[in-house]
Amino acid sequence: MKEEFCRIFGEKTHYLRIGSSKSREKIVILHGWDPTKQVSAGFIPLAKNLAKKLRAEIIIPDLPGFGVSPLPRRKYVQSNYNELCEEPRQAGEIMKKGWSVWDYSDWLEEFLKKLDLENPTLYGHSFGCRIISRFLMRNQDFAGKIILTSAAGIRLPLSFRQKISQLLAKTFPLAKKIIPRKIQKFIVKKLFGALDWGNCPKEMKETFQKVIAEPCIRENLREIKNEVLLIWGKEDTVTPLEAGRIFNKKLKNSHLKVIPKGRHGIHHTHPEKIAEFVVGFLRKK
Repeated sequence: MKEEFCRIFGEKTHYLRIGSSKSREKIVILHGWDPTKQVSAGFIPLAKNLAKKLRAEIIIPDLPGFGVSPLPRRKYVQSNYNELCEEPRQAGEIMKKGWSVWDYSDWLEEFLKKLDLENPTLYGHSFGCRIISRFLMRNQDFAGKIILTSAAGIRLPLSFRQKISQLLAKTFPLAKKIIPRKIQKFIVKKLFGALDWGNCPKEMKETFQKVIAEPCIRENLREIKNEVLLIWGKEDTVTPLEAGRIFNKKLKNSHLKVIPKGRHGIHHTHPEKIAEFVVGFLRKK
């Protein structure tokens, strides 16, 4: 395993390389919304498994604002997305506050070009799937097969638990000042269902607000022609299995695999099962 850095939009990006750099098969893994510095490390067991079984090289970047990559900085918009964004923007406009999913999509395009990756397999988890989905709406010929696990981007009616979590999320920041950090993590995991969406650093607040304000992407999924493997945990309460079924229905060329006892962080709890699904998918004739 190697740790490397490259510059995207003038900012240093941290990423891991696992497997042989001489391998022709490349898999890029985009993580979810994880506030910890070890965000990429959570995928290492899975990546090593895939590198060995597929003889592939696995590349895991820390997205801007995550891991040890710097916060998203303002940059020039690469294209005109007026038809697809809530906020009309012109090419050349400078983004000053936070990044949208489209901005992360721009970043992904530049990252793939920087590393000279031609038609790689793209693997996303949760928030990473939002980025890949948007990226494919403009760059379908830029990637090969796609793997989405516990994908975010589908808006469903809030469950009772999510409504309670939403209410608590408004008051929780005040309580953080007096509650020990270990207890905070326990509360976040139990009440919000995952550490990622319930625990947003203040430096990423504007980006977080832009991401969650993004319109539901279910109808846009019809635009994606790539072959897609969907992997879901049956007991996922953050991105419920119902969302996975919607992805499967809307994507024209997709296959859904369900892990019976899996929750949202299935790459932590079921890396071997995920590797089994991915190897079968990529080796299928």
